[in-house]
Amino acid sequence: MTGPQLSREEFERFCRHGRLAGTKTNRDAGALLKEHLERAGFTAIEGPVFAFSWWRLTVFAACWVALSVFLRDPFLGVLVLPLGGVLYRVWQGARSRTPAAVYGVRRTPESPRASGSPAGTGGGPSDRGPQPTVILCAHYDSTGVPFPLSGSPVGAGLRGAAVMGVVPLLLATVHPTAGLVGAAGVLGLLFFAVLGTNRSPGADDNASGVFAVLECLRQFGHTSDVHIIPVFFNYEEQGLLGSRAWVKRHLGRGGGGIPGVEVDPEHAYAINFDCVGRGRRVFISGTRQLRERLLRTAAAQALGARRTWLYPSDHLSFRSPRSRWKAVSFIRANRFWVLDLGWVHSKRDRPTEIRLDSLAELARIVEEFVRDLSGGKEPNA
Repeated sequence: MTGPQLSREEFERFCRHGRLAGTKTNRDAGALLKEHLERAGFTAIEGPVFAFSWWRLTVFAACWVALSVFLRDPFLGVLVLPLGGVLYRVWQGARSRTPAAVYGVRRTPESPRASGSPAGTGGGPSDRGPQPTVILCAHYDSTGVPFPLSGSPVGAGLRGAAVMGVVPLLLATVHPTAGLVGAAGVLGLLFFAVLGTNRSPGADDNASGVFAVLECLRQFGHTSDVHIIPVFFNYEEQGLLGSRAWVKRHLGRGGGGIPGVEVDPEHAYAINFDCVGRGRRVFISGTRQLRERLLRTAAAQALGARRTWLYPSDHLSFRSPRSRWKAVSFIRANRFWVLDLGWVHSKRDRPTEIRLDSLAELARIVEEFVRDLSGGKEPNA
């Protein structure tokens, strides 16, 4: 059975403030997602929490500086600043014990209503042997990027290249080597600012993905023949750190597995949603086998969904030479994602621009795929 229709009021409330990883508003968003999961019949779990390694950072910085001195290249030395922006935000999140993800496992009669650990979530469908497992995921953190690095990847790249070209010319009039050093400094400060702003509402990037997962749970989250695992990742904007940490903890070599779920590696799928609330066209990127199965669904063909090349999102964390998981990501854009998405990471990413019915369209594609996995049965049967 399906739950109540997702409301625009809920969506706009979720986008009321930025959700930069490590901030209070980010932690509040995580708590709200736990409430959604509990209402949907899942036991909500947080984790893992990052353990910041100062000694590794010190060794890396020392080696970088030593290499810069050895090569007599101050440009190389100044380029360490962009890394500083990433590390600062991760350190801030680790200090506040901000989780890498919030996820849910299906609640059974034997399991408690709420739990902060995997304990008590066993039993259920896994007792009947391996079944297909579908992870529905999206990142819930957001970030604001100052001009000129905001907007679509192509536009941001061209503007960034222009800055890196103009700055050296201006500074070279002061000193022959000042141009390159100054350009590296500008680049570093811009990247530092990227991970230090919390002003974007993050509606399309990526409240739209979060609510697409919730819409999937509403439509077919309690199918008895397929393990449905909702996961909301954090720290995506810092380089997919949250999804990498979660996959390593639960699915990597020596990982603890997913509580209460016996994963069949041959039928293990991850479907990610990232920037899916705007744009006329639907794109799917990722593992060819899963991508083509989704594109063949009647719902995908009705929408004119199409494949696209590499898209940098959390589904990539499931893909490694040893992994047997099939993973894809949904994207929406007006033309082609690398030329579009000009509103992301900016104040223009407003909730009023998002079409909630577009999230339901994607949920129907995934519902059809899940029905196929369950042997043609209705997902909620």
